[in-house]
Amino acid sequence: LLQLHSYIATCIDMMSAEVLVSEASAGIIRGSPDKAGQLSESDTMVRLGQLICRWAATQHISIRVGVHYGELCRLSIPLPGGQPEKVSYFGTASAMAVHLATVAEKECMVHLSAQAKQHLNAFRLVQLMISPAPGCYYLDAATKVKNYFDKRGISSPEHNAIADEQDKMKMLQAWTDGKHSSEQSEMSLDEFKQFLSAHGVNVALFGHGSAKPIEEFYDAVVTQRKSTLEVRGAVLERIVILVRISLRIRDRDNKLRELRIASQATAAGDMRRRDQ
Repeated sequence: LLQLHSYIATCIDMMSAEVLVSEASAGIIRGSPDKAGQLSESDTMVRLGQLICRWAATQHISIRVGVHYGELCRLSIPLPGGQPEKVSYFGTASAMAVHLATVAEKECMVHLSAQAKQHLNAFRLVQLMISPAPGCYYLDAATKVKNYFDKRGISSPEHNAIADEQDKMKMLQAWTDGKHSSEQSEMSLDEFKQFLSAHGVNVALFGHGSAKPIEEFYDAVVTQRKSTLEVRGAVLERIVILVRISLRIRDRDNKLRELRIASQATAAGDMRRRDQ
């Protein structure tokens, strides 16, 4: 927990943001536009939230981040006994941000409102996923956030400065819809093995008995993108989208026939029973 707070503090300093509320397991941060006029408040907070989610995912820490653009009011509350006044904040910005973090169904993703999305400037073209919450979106921790004003088309400078070590993991656990094909193709077999091992998968068991060789699994997930991997809680799960096609025809005797696959040949030449 202390490491998380230390990392958050580093990101806040880098993004020139401001801590409004800081608790052991929760907090509120206010973003500011950059001096160059490229990053808006929404850009700052979305990027900051993504960096925090990315780091937390690699440390197996469950975290939820909400970002909203709205009104924020400051109130100084007098305290008894001559104590210094307590500064408190209220308004739609803080209330909605807390709500978005609370109702987020996905861990280690930035849950942002339509208002926050509308006020994106430099990151206006970032790939987002539609949230089940009306008018809200998710930013995957693995998505490469590119600055719209960067003509070279590369990630923003802080991407390499603060999170290069997290990028090496490629964040496979956040891939739920195959949108990050460019990142998938960059992952080597050794990095893929390291990723599996980091999530408790014994890679030595691949290729024994009826289990696929690790190379075949790597090819299916990373190269061909036939499936994706996602961390749910503390468990790494493989997500496979199946399309079932039933091919039927009536023969000369008017009997209904269905085409089925009895078995399938593996790369090693063995036959695997399918009955599909």
